[in-house]
Amino acid sequence: MDKSKNILKKWTFRATASIVVVLLLNIFIFTQNNLYDGWLTDFTGEVSYRIAYMYDHQLHIEKYDFDGLNNSGCRVLCKNSGGVFIGDSCNGRDLFLLYLGFIFSVPTVGNKRRWIYAIIGLGIIFFANVLRIVLLLFLASDFPHLLNIMHKYIFQILMYLLLFALWSKFLRKITLYYDLNES
Repeated sequence: MDKSKNILKKWTFRATASIVVVLLLNIFIFTQNNLYDGWLTDFTGEVSYRIAYMYDHQLHIEKYDFDGLNNSGCRVLCKNSGGVFIGDSCNGRDLFLLYLGFIFSVPTVGNKRRWIYAIIGLGIIFFANVLRIVLLLFLASDFPHLLNIMHKYIFQILMYLLLFALWSKFLRKITLYYDLNES
């Protein structure tokens, strides 16, 4: 029983530290300086555009850099509508940070397993987000009346279900005791 209390305390500390680190990253790096958000947004938009372009050659992409507002983005335009705007809030950064915060806060996991799941999970989340954007693009083109509900509710729920599934897979084979040799 004493070991489980120790594990719970360690997890609580790590989870709290992860939240503080993520908030500090958001305040001082991602929001103000926009060093990584612009690159990640452009990359997400470009990959989404290239995948969608394989199916619809009438698409084109426009990139935006909003000077002074610390955000960037791009709009992928399609034939029947204004297309989809991919802004900094659509690049998956918050999902990445949430996932990594959870992965690195679990105390009873070895570093090798932690890093493998972190890298593979980030790749899965990235490509799921790209797929989400591509599907939103096709919805904007063919079913614009469904775009808002799919963007604001359905795809949001699906992305968080994906996070939950990745976390569940990560936690599946974790022992309930803390082995001092693993940390």
